[in-house]
Amino acid sequence: GAAGAPGQPRAAPPAHVQRRSLPICGARGPLLARLRRLDTAVLIGETGSGKTTQLPQYLYEAGIGHPGVIAVTQPRRVAAVTLAARVAEEKRTELGKLVGYTVRFDDCSCAETRIRFLTDGMLLREAIGDPLLHKYRRQHPIDIFYTKERQSDYLQAALVSIFQIHQVWGSLCVPLGPRVGV
Repeated sequence: GAAGAPGQPRAAPPAHVQRRSLPICGARGPLLARLRRLDTAVLIGETGSGKTTQLPQYLYEAGIGHPGVIAVTQPRRVAAVTLAARVAEEKRTELGKLVGYTVRFDDCSCAETRIRFLTDGMLLREAIGDPLLHKYRRQHPIDIFYTKERQSDYLQAALVSIFQIHQVWGSLCVPLGPRVGV
């Protein structure tokens, strides 16, 4: 039967439409205005607020971090791949082009990739070869999940060192909750 017919589940709206209903959406303008003035920011938000999928898109769309790559780390490869696919769908682009991912033994990105999801371990591996992570410029969102895994601790230590070297500790904490505010 047709979508919405009695007894039939209603079809979910497309991803690019769903993103407008996330809590972070209402804070987009003020959030970007504040992020432009900062080198480092810590956003705190509930699961499902849109910080991991929307913030990288907002930064890209606003040209923040251009021409570098916006990195979004995830503790697990499944999360990195799934989120990259979701953001690629929202941006209506082929996965591996504008939006890509890098996990152990699988790199779905190219020279044109500007939003890249990767595991903590892969970013740590990149930091070993490029301690200042030059490819990411100075603005990139990093999701650190405080797990009991050593690589997350090493990654956090590496990022602290990078921030200290660049002297970018003018940070902002922006809560994103049921009442999203900046």
